[in-house]
Amino acid sequence: MRKKFLHINALIAIVALLCGCSSQKEQSASQKNWIWIHANETKTEQEWNADFAKYKTAGINAILIGANEKVLNTVIPLAHQLDIEVHAWMWTLNRPGDTTALQNPEWYSVNRLGESCFEKRPYVDYYQWLCPSIPEVQNLIFTQVNNLLKIEGLDGIHLDYVRYCDAILPTDLWSKYDIVQDKVYAEWDYGYNPSNLKAFEAEYGYSPLSLDDPNTDANWVNFRLNTVTQLVNQIATMVHSKNKALTAAVFPSPEMSRTMVYQAWDQWNLDGALPMIYHNFYKEDIAWIGETTAEGVATVNNKFPIYTGLFVPNLEGDSLKKAFDTALQSGAKGWSLFDAASFETIHESKIN
Repeated sequence: MRKKFLHINALIAIVALLCGCSSQKEQSASQKNWIWIHANETKTEQEWNADFAKYKTAGINAILIGANEKVLNTVIPLAHQLDIEVHAWMWTLNRPGDTTALQNPEWYSVNRLGESCFEKRPYVDYYQWLCPSIPEVQNLIFTQVNNLLKIEGLDGIHLDYVRYCDAILPTDLWSKYDIVQDKVYAEWDYGYNPSNLKAFEAEYGYSPLSLDDPNTDANWVNFRLNTVTQLVNQIATMVHSKNKALTAAVFPSPEMSRTMVYQAWDQWNLDGALPMIYHNFYKEDIAWIGETTAEGVATVNNKFPIYTGLFVPNLEGDSLKKAFDTALQSGAKGWSLFDAASFETIHESKIN
């Protein structure tokens, strides 16, 4: 145990050097650096304190933590002692194993072939998407948000999987699933719930299913984009009424997000977007991180800050520093690392 502890301390020191700072105070006053954390309910206060001290040294000043209320109540005061913000990380529309949703099969997203995520999970077993326009689905999500907002000291809520199922996967994943997605195919094209179809036809006078390729129809594409935007902006009103911050994990750029997952995040009332600019997923180089960050910054036009999301396992050694610098030089107000576990594992392996 002690050997591992020393290794992790060493890796945090490396990150501090890569950041170009020895402490959070030396960062730009406007810069905020984040890390995604899958919480361990068995972790002690002493262990949390050790983690937060390491994050602080590495220049991380906000955490996105997937945790229950008990863990959040433990973590928040400990993090705040070091001026580290705590944001509750919640899965929004992808809700595998949700006990309430599972009692309501009609809530699940349906593809163009009429297949429901309730019965057939696309790509992976943990993909079980709900339809954003169904009032009962919205109420389920609003209830979770309200419960989180009651937690004393919570700094904000972080939305993940706040979109439709991937219509087009990142290119590096095509071979993994033995598919080609050079356009949107029916099997992965979601949003064809009876409720969506009924609402769309009432507004536009025709069904997208009557079209040869519904995804060439701007009305139908925008309809689905708007169902997600309306949901997010309702959540934003709730969160902001309690003087909390709302952030979201989103696809790399607003244009890509629209095409790949029906996510128009530049239209959301956020306090920050964390685009997952995982360059290797798209067979791109680190320069692409900067290009895509700059595209997002230009598109949102100061509506809210961009914090570039980085996939740590693909960024070893000097590549991590280059990614940090590239993001900041391209207009990001900070960076976010996915995730705490992989962050420690990859750097620990380099120290051995």
